[in-house]
Amino acid sequence: PIWQRLALGERRLLPLPAYQTHRAEVQDASALTSDAAIRVTGVGGARPLFLSPGRLVQMPVPIEVTYTFIGNARDIAGAPLRGARILNAPVPGTGANGGFVADFPRRERTLYLLQDDRLLHCPLQVRERRNVVMLVGQVECTPLNVAQLPADIRQQARVTRLLQEQALIAAVPQTAAAGGTP
Repeated sequence: PIWQRLALGERRLLPLPAYQTHRAEVQDASALTSDAAIRVTGVGGARPLFLSPGRLVQMPVPIEVTYTFIGNARDIAGAPLRGARILNAPVPGTGANGGFVADFPRRERTLYLLQDDRLLHCPLQVRERRNVVMLVGQVECTPLNVAQLPADIRQQARVTRLLQEQALIAAVPQTAAAGGTP
């Protein structure tokens, strides 16, 4: 058997003799040297291969990358941000002491929060790393206006709904074309 280990984003061409049955298998061999948890998804064991001369077979390997941050959100006065909604991750809000655990599909530099009608942003500076969990400790969150919220976050349906509920943005009436009544 031929064993190949690929790093994130790498590709490999494996020459195989024609007219022979081969077996290709993808296994998750994630290393703990990454800042993120990387998991191979959608791979169902071994796959038989039979190639005629000059033919190629592609085997895409779908992966899921997760960056996990743990910290404690405080406002500029040092008070814990209780029950704040995290806008840039579909995760539970902050706890009674402002504590949060947030999973992101990419490495984030800022945590965006909505507490009641206050929009805040908090820098995520990693103080300690334990395996794939990044501990940011206590983060100081400062006020932000809606226009400063990144467009990719502001345009998410969940975030738009939360901002409309707090009257931070105007509710857009549904039209007949969008499935509602004018």
